[in-house]
Amino acid sequence: MKSMAKLISLFMIISILGCFSLAVSAAPANTVYSDLWVNAGGSTYETTTSATTATRKTCYMRLRWFKFQYFPDSIMPGGDYIYSRLYTPLHTQASNYASFSGVTSVGNYNYSYLSGFGGSSQSYVIKSNSSYSLTGYWVKLDWSANPY
Repeated sequence: MKSMAKLISLFMIISILGCFSLAVSAAPANTVYSDLWVNAGGSTYETTTSATTATRKTCYMRLRWFKFQYFPDSIMPGGDYIYSRLYTPLHTQASNYASFSGVTSVGNYNYSYLSGFGGSSQSYVIKSNSSYSLTGYWVKLDWSANPY
């Protein structure tokens, strides 16, 4: 009886751990977790690339966290946005831009590639800038060359 209870307990632990690993693996293939500083009025490119795993029409971008100087965490100055878009490593724009007015949760934040981009095994970087140009900001973006 004790061995049966241990076996059931072991099965339950493995099942619970399996659920956690499934939740973690829900991110798109080749997801990059960027942590960038953007100077006031400027823009910044990520240096890490993400590559498409097949021909794609959309890519994934999500705003996880941000902080403007002199503002609390993840509070956007009134009416302004943080923008992001994918570029080739040589800095040619490859996707439509995403405009964020606040933090977004994990999910379907897919944005279209521009014509001629999104081919199989193509690499991209992300660029961030903001319509608020009086101070710099830290930004954390989750993004992938592949859709969610």
